[in-house]
Amino acid sequence: MEHFDEKIKQSLDGLEMPYDATAWQQMAQRLDAAAPAPAPAAPSAIIRNWAIGLGGVASVAGLVWFGIQPDSSDTAAVQEVALVEPQADVTSDPQSVLGVTTNSEQVPVAVQNASRATVMTNRAVENVVIENPASLSVPEKQVETIPISDSKQDVKRQEATQPSGPRPVRGDVDEEIVPFFEANKTRLCAGEELVLTNQTAIKGRATQFHWEFGDGTSSDAREPRHVYDRPGYYTLTLEAGRKGSDTTQMIEVVPTPDVTMDKENLIGPAVPYFRLSTSLNSGETAQWTFGDGGTATGEEVTRLFRSTNDAKVTLTVRNQHGCTVKQEAKDLYIGSFNLLAPNAFSPTETSGTNDSYLPESLRELNVPFTFVVVDMKGNTVFTSKDVNNPWTGRTLAGEVLPRGPYKWLVTIGSDIVRNKVFTGQVILK
Repeated sequence: MEHFDEKIKQSLDGLEMPYDATAWQQMAQRLDAAAPAPAPAAPSAIIRNWAIGLGGVASVAGLVWFGIQPDSSDTAAVQEVALVEPQADVTSDPQSVLGVTTNSEQVPVAVQNASRATVMTNRAVENVVIENPASLSVPEKQVETIPISDSKQDVKRQEATQPSGPRPVRGDVDEEIVPFFEANKTRLCAGEELVLTNQTAIKGRATQFHWEFGDGTSSDAREPRHVYDRPGYYTLTLEAGRKGSDTTQMIEVVPTPDVTMDKENLIGPAVPYFRLSTSLNSGETAQWTFGDGGTATGEEVTRLFRSTNDAKVTLTVRNQHGCTVKQEAKDLYIGSFNLLAPNAFSPTETSGTNDSYLPESLRELNVPFTFVVVDMKGNTVFTSKDVNNPWTGRTLAGEVLPRGPYKWLVTIGSDIVRNKVFTGQVILK
């Protein structure tokens, strides 16, 4: 029997049909159970009956197999099965075998008192002769038929879920990219920074950007910043996407003041009294701001600084276009300045370098002042507004004052310094 199964398998392999040994065994058991107890037969008859039965089953399985196989390269499959009237016996000898002709090969099929089935497909026409077709039964669960129309619908549904071509990459659809931006100013001063806000609507991944500033420079940043050095009119252009959709904005650049600051110490390093000046063009104004909080205006100002922290100045020049330029100077004086007043003096009957007392800077500043001396009780003992009238240790009436400490106070009568009052202490020896 194993040798016979091998023969059947080889025959089915020639027809490109799968061979299932379990199915053949089940079929053989059903055939044995359905047949009546036969009389002892010759070995040749047993072999003949097995060959006829298995050949019929193979034919039916072939019909089912070719009926359910879709072929994407062919047109719609057409299958027809026609039963033909039984023909005369060809032979009763199991060795008599007719050949079934296909396009490429010949497959043997046993024939005995059989009907003829014609199987038509789009590839070939096969004539299969089956012995005793009525006696053959195929278990319903062993064969499953799939309608051709359903197979086509499944193929269409599968094709519908598959993309027909490469899908577009998000952000590459340039028709959806409309460049748009805003500038913080459309009229700005030369040297002033232009700030750009890119408001282009992006659908998908990051998009290419290219800026042309109109002065021969460009940028590929998303939101660049730019400075125009020279006055004029410039066309600012933003391009977005591969196709170069663009938008433009006219930028007006107006001139800015050309600022210089000149500094001069009028007395010397010991006295921080400075002249500060600048050159102004028509329509320009100058504002001076000092480290002590004081301010002044004009092309030229003077300033007396009292300490290192105060010895700072910022010059701001503004033109008719509203453009401003600032310039700063620091550390004009190092130290603490108090009119260079001595700590003590000793008057004598004869004139000498230390016979009188007056803060030394008052003689050099050449500004209005008031000089006052008071005793430790707060009584005023001397006052003067003239550099030629210093304190000699006497009262205004000419009385000699006792030796000891005294306080002095000087008030500057000009705008050369913000805090116009200077104070200190002196010892009358």
